[in-house]
Amino acid sequence: MSEVSIISQKGDSYYSEASFFYENSNYNSVESNCRLARGYYSDSSQKYREIKSEIQKANIEDSLINIYSEFLEVLAEIKLNMFEACEHFESASRYYDKYYDADTPYDDQSYDMGALEIDSMNEKIKLHDENVRKYNSLLGDFKAEMGERLNE
Repeated sequence: MSEVSIISQKGDSYYSEASFFYENSNYNSVESNCRLARGYYSDSSQKYREIKSEIQKANIEDSLINIYSEFLEVLAEIKLNMFEACEHFESASRYYDKYYDADTPYDDQSYDMGALEIDSMNEKIKLHDENVRKYNSLLGDFKAEMGERLNE
């Protein structure tokens, strides 16, 4: 699990760099950092699902294991949300890069298309935030169940 966490953190790092470059209008760097982040997010999402699958194959009925299995699925969804957010961020950057090119015609729709991609990115980030709340709730459930077992 710690290996997956490291992979995920690398994705977060590249996403943060993409955000920095976006603020500085360096759209090519946004695009390349998003591409790298997507690779790490994809890998971590897949690995969380693989761990969940291995746990389910063990076919053990236990509330802690069930909570942990849900926990892994939510983590996979969180990383998938960020993968999709990066896709839209990358696309928006391509549109903005085209729009801010010195030879852009007056009727070019690149800026509007970029704004639509940013809106789509923000929707994915909202889904990410909802899944983080689910994650935190499951973490609370896990701690409560563990506390009950330790007090038995």
